Amino acid sequence: MKRTFLLILSFLGIGAFAIVIVIACCDLCHKRGKKESSEIDKREFKKWMLKQGSMKNLFDDWTFQSYEMDGDLKKAKVSNGYIRFAKNRVSGYSGCNRYNFSIKKVEDYGLVVEAGISATKRACEDSKIMDMEELYLKILGRANAFEVDKNKLTIYCDKGNKLIFTRAISKKK
Repeated sequence: MKRTFLLILSFLGIGAFAIVIVIACCDLCHKRGKKESSEIDKREFKKWMLKQGSMKNLFDDWTFQSYEMDGDLKKAKVSNGYIRFAKNRVSGYSGCNRYNFSIKKVEDYGLVVEAGISATKRACEDSKIMDMEELYLKILGRANAFEVDKNKLTIYCDKGNKLIFTRAISKKK
């Protein structure tokens, strides 16, 4: 009887300890969540200046053609890479992974990128495509200006590196 009583007390003690741990962890997670969201609210938004062209020509699908890194122009290593500009969102495919980010159109200036780029994290079978994709996302993440005309979109970053796209051919009949 004494042994059973001690066993019950042990289980109650372990249960109480587990409850205290769960409560402490939940409190810690809750505090972390608040800290992270306040940091997000304080971040500066990135601006993309319209260098040339018209904003009305931007909102469409664009096919990735080439990129320039350190003055070296290279053809895209993928045939299905694209970027799509919609009302408040940009999405695309960079060779292995899909990506997206939020934007806000500013009539007389260009765009404000409201958040960093979110991308899937799939591995490529071809290391050359993976290397090109890394450069693509690096340029896109550092972009600060763009030019757009009827059939060509060029996105620039601070070091003069750029991504070049052509307007995608509509599949609508």
